[in-house]
Amino acid sequence: MSGTETALIIALGIIVVGALINKGRVKNFFLKSDEFEMGINSAEPQTPQALSPQPVSSQTQIVQVGLSEEGIKKELESREENLIKRIEEKNKLLVEKIQKSLNPEDQVDQKLVLEINILKQELSRVEAKLANTEQALEERKNVLEETEKALESEQIKNAVPEDQLAQAHKKLEKGDSSKAEELFEQILREATTKAEAGAEAAYQLAKLAEERIDYQEALRLYEKAVQLVPENSFYLNEAGVMLRTLAHYDQAI
Repeated sequence: MSGTETALIIALGIIVVGALINKGRVKNFFLKSDEFEMGINSAEPQTPQALSPQPVSSQTQIVQVGLSEEGIKKELESREENLIKRIEEKNKLLVEKIQKSLNPEDQVDQKLVLEINILKQELSRVEAKLANTEQALEERKNVLEETEKALESEQIKNAVPEDQLAQAHKKLEKGDSSKAEELFEQILREATTKAEAGAEAAYQLAKLAEERIDYQEALRLYEKAVQLVPENSFYLNEAGVMLRTLAHYDQAI
């Protein structure tokens, strides 16, 4: 089979997948990291397994709707809609690149393919949570409890005013982590002079991003925590687990 025929087959496959996404039939696409390959599976995707006790960036839109099953459902539906749109856009871009390729020896844009598959993995996890909003609510509560504990740590308490901490605690009681995230981001911006506090802030933001199924943002923040305090085994573990989740196996090792 020639390089041109291979590229056309790949393009056709991508178009079919894109069409299925539009119909809501693409379910549970995930990266089979144990087998070092990507595929489609009907089982629920594996989520990162952490050894330690979960931001989002300022660029990520957060839907704060309260700590309830209905609130979690609305947030997940918004995330699902956004992910489907992004997958469609990247599929279209990939097809255009293949169609414009005049050299049969050209390789498919593997980086773009990986991005698409990561988005599909996130979509699969969102759909799994939507299928069990009770469990999703418990997961959110657990993350908020960890955030509460983090705000009480000496590293964080010594880095921000007491009144702001009190505001963050009050909002967390209502299921709103926005104030806590704001404080973490503030501490992270000052990380050059407060490395340990900055690393802990990045770590906590990463856990929140992971719970919201924004894996790429979570990885960025875990890596930031490692960069600031490279000897911390918790930060290293979480960064490694997330790298594995996103199929960056060499870096994960």
